[in-house]
Amino acid sequence: MRKLITLIAALFVSTSVLAGMPTEQDSWDTIKDNFMKVTFNEPALNLDNGGAISVFFACLDGETIRTKKMLKRCVEWQHRGGDRDSICTAYTSYYGTAEIVTERERCVRWSHQGQRDGRQYCMQYETYTYTHPLSYEIDVHKTLHGRRHDNKLGRKLFTKNYSIEACE
Repeated sequence: MRKLITLIAALFVSTSVLAGMPTEQDSWDTIKDNFMKVTFNEPALNLDNGGAISVFFACLDGETIRTKKMLKRCVEWQHRGGDRDSICTAYTSYYGTAEIVTERERCVRWSHQGQRDGRQYCMQYETYTYTHPLSYEIDVHKTLHGRRHDNKLGRKLFTKNYSIEACE
Protein backbone atom coordinates (compact mmCIF):
# COMPACT_ATOMS: atom_id res chain seq x y z
CA MET A 1 0.00 0.00 0.00
CA ARG A 2 2.82 2.35 0.90
CA LYS A 3 4.51 1.71 -2.48
CA LEU A 4 1.26 2.41 -4.30
CA ILE A 5 0.82 5.76 -2.53
CA THR A 6 4.44 6.68 -3.31
CA LEU A 7 3.95 5.76 -6.97
CA ILE A 8 0.75 7.82 -7.22
CA ALA A 9 2.44 10.80 -5.52
CA ALA A 10 5.42 10.59 -7.89
CA LEU A 11 3.10 10.42 -10.89
CA PHE A 12 1.13 13.43 -9.62
CA VAL A 13 4.30 15.49 -9.07
CA SER A 14 5.74 14.64 -12.50
CA THR A 15 2.51 15.53 -14.31
CA SER A 16 2.10 18.78 -12.40
CA VAL A 17 5.69 19.78 -13.25
CA LEU A 18 4.99 19.24 -16.97
CA ALA A 19 1.51 20.79 -16.85
CA GLY A 20 1.20 23.48 -19.49
CA MET A 21 4.56 22.54 -20.98
CA PRO A 22 4.55 22.77 -24.80
CA THR A 23 4.82 19.51 -26.72
CA GLU A 24 5.96 18.48 -30.18
CA GLN A 25 2.35 18.70 -31.38
CA ASP A 26 2.09 22.42 -30.53
CA SER A 27 2.66 25.09 -33.18
CA TRP A 28 5.89 27.05 -33.27
CA ASP A 29 3.93 30.15 -32.22
CA THR A 30 2.77 28.35 -29.06
CA ILE A 31 6.28 27.09 -28.34
CA LYS A 32 7.79 30.58 -28.80
CA ASP A 33 5.07 32.09 -26.57
CA ASN A 34 6.21 29.77 -23.74
CA PHE A 35 9.75 31.17 -23.57
CA MET A 36 9.68 31.06 -19.76
CA LYS A 37 9.21 27.28 -19.90
CA VAL A 38 11.12 26.19 -23.00
CA THR A 39 14.00 27.47 -25.08
CA PHE A 40 15.80 26.51 -28.27
CA ASN A 41 18.59 27.72 -30.51
CA GLU A 42 17.06 29.40 -33.55
CA PRO A 43 18.89 28.45 -36.75
CA ALA A 44 20.40 31.48 -38.48
CA LEU A 45 20.36 32.30 -42.17
CA ASN A 46 23.08 34.47 -43.73
CA LEU A 47 21.66 37.00 -46.17
CA ASP A 48 23.33 37.78 -49.50
CA ASN A 49 22.79 41.51 -48.96
CA GLY A 50 24.29 41.61 -45.47
CA GLY A 51 23.55 40.35 -42.01
CA ALA A 52 21.95 37.21 -40.66
CA ILE A 53 18.40 36.48 -39.51
CA SER A 54 16.51 33.76 -37.70
CA VAL A 55 14.85 31.24 -40.04
CA PHE A 56 11.57 32.14 -38.29
CA PHE A 57 11.89 35.60 -39.90
CA ALA A 58 12.34 34.15 -43.45
CA CYS A 59 9.97 33.03 -46.21
CA LEU A 60 10.27 31.53 -49.72
CA ASP A 61 9.79 33.84 -52.69
CA GLY A 62 10.33 31.67 -55.77
CA GLU A 63 13.99 30.59 -55.89
CA THR A 64 14.92 33.10 -53.19
CA ILE A 65 14.63 33.18 -49.42
CA ARG A 66 13.74 36.64 -48.15
CA THR A 67 12.79 38.39 -44.94
CA LYS A 68 9.08 38.48 -44.07
CA LYS A 69 9.31 42.18 -43.25
CA MET A 70 11.41 44.95 -44.71
CA LEU A 71 14.68 45.85 -43.02
CA LYS A 72 16.04 49.37 -42.47
CA ARG A 73 19.57 50.51 -43.23
CA CYS A 74 21.08 53.91 -42.60
CA VAL A 75 22.31 55.60 -45.80
CA GLU A 76 23.14 59.07 -44.52
CA TRP A 77 24.86 60.18 -41.34
CA GLN A 78 25.21 63.60 -39.77
CA HIS A 79 28.28 64.13 -37.60
CA ARG A 80 27.96 66.37 -34.59
CA GLY A 81 31.33 67.22 -33.17
CA GLY A 82 33.29 64.15 -32.12
CA ASP A 83 33.70 60.81 -33.82
CA ARG A 84 31.02 59.18 -31.70
CA ASP A 85 28.44 61.93 -32.05
CA SER A 86 26.81 60.96 -35.33
CA ILE A 87 23.16 60.26 -36.01
CA CYS A 88 21.38 58.68 -38.94
CA THR A 89 19.42 61.19 -41.00
CA ALA A 90 18.17 58.96 -43.84
CA TYR A 91 17.19 55.31 -44.09
CA THR A 92 16.42 52.92 -46.92
CA SER A 93 14.05 49.97 -46.60
CA TYR A 94 14.75 46.66 -48.33
CA TYR A 95 14.06 42.94 -48.11
CA GLY A 96 16.96 40.80 -46.99
CA THR A 97 17.51 38.02 -49.54
CA ALA A 98 19.45 34.79 -49.96
CA GLU A 99 19.48 32.64 -53.08
CA ILE A 100 18.53 29.03 -52.27
CA VAL A 101 21.37 27.71 -54.45
CA THR A 102 24.47 29.89 -54.46
CA GLU A 103 28.22 29.77 -54.97
CA ARG A 104 30.54 30.14 -51.97
CA GLU A 105 34.25 30.04 -51.30
CA ARG A 106 36.10 28.00 -48.72
CA CYS A 107 39.73 27.64 -47.80
CA VAL A 108 41.40 24.43 -48.96
CA ARG A 109 45.00 25.17 -47.94
CA TRP A 110 46.13 26.93 -44.77
CA SER A 111 49.53 28.26 -43.77
CA HIS A 112 50.75 29.04 -40.25
CA GLN A 113 52.18 32.45 -39.49
CA GLY A 114 54.71 32.15 -36.70
CA GLN A 115 55.23 29.38 -34.19
CA ARG A 116 53.94 31.02 -31.01
CA ASP A 117 50.72 32.79 -31.87
CA GLY A 118 49.36 29.99 -34.05
CA ARG A 119 47.68 32.35 -36.51
CA GLN A 120 46.69 30.86 -39.82
CA TYR A 121 45.93 32.41 -43.16
CA CYS A 122 44.42 30.89 -46.26
CA MET A 123 46.71 30.20 -49.20
CA GLN A 124 44.15 28.70 -51.61
CA TYR A 125 40.37 28.91 -51.98
CA GLU A 126 37.88 26.82 -53.92
CA THR A 127 34.40 27.72 -55.12
CA TYR A 128 31.57 25.31 -54.35
CA THR A 129 27.80 25.20 -54.74
CA TYR A 130 25.87 25.68 -51.50
CA THR A 131 22.16 24.95 -51.05
CA HIS A 132 20.42 26.61 -48.11
CA PRO A 133 18.37 24.12 -46.11
CA LEU A 134 14.64 24.85 -46.22
CA SER A 135 13.80 22.54 -43.32
CA TYR A 136 15.39 22.31 -39.86
CA GLU A 137 15.25 19.83 -36.97
CA ILE A 138 15.28 22.00 -33.82
CA ASP A 139 15.85 20.64 -30.31
CA VAL A 140 13.52 22.20 -27.72
CA HIS A 141 14.82 22.31 -24.14
CA LYS A 142 13.38 23.13 -20.75
CA THR A 143 14.42 26.61 -19.61
CA LEU A 144 16.50 26.69 -16.43
CA HIS A 145 15.89 29.53 -13.98
CA GLY A 146 17.91 30.64 -10.99
CA ARG A 147 20.84 32.83 -10.18
CA ARG A 148 23.45 30.92 -12.16
CA HIS A 149 21.19 29.32 -14.77
CA ASP A 150 18.82 32.08 -15.85
CA ASN A 151 17.38 31.28 -19.28
CA LYS A 152 19.87 28.49 -19.97
CA LEU A 153 19.21 25.28 -21.87
CA GLY A 154 17.93 22.55 -19.59
CA ARG A 155 17.21 18.96 -20.53
CA LYS A 156 16.02 18.23 -24.05
CA LEU A 157 12.24 17.79 -24.20
CA PHE A 158 11.71 17.02 -27.90
CA THR A 159 12.84 17.74 -31.46
CA LYS A 160 10.50 19.59 -33.82
CA ASN A 161 10.74 20.27 -37.53
CA TYR A 162 10.51 23.79 -38.95
CA SER A 163 10.17 24.41 -42.69
CA ILE A 164 10.48 27.85 -44.25
CA GLU A 165 7.04 28.72 -45.66
CA ALA A 166 6.09 30.58 -48.83
CA CYS A 167 5.82 34.37 -48.56
CA GLU A 168 2.36 35.90 -48.38
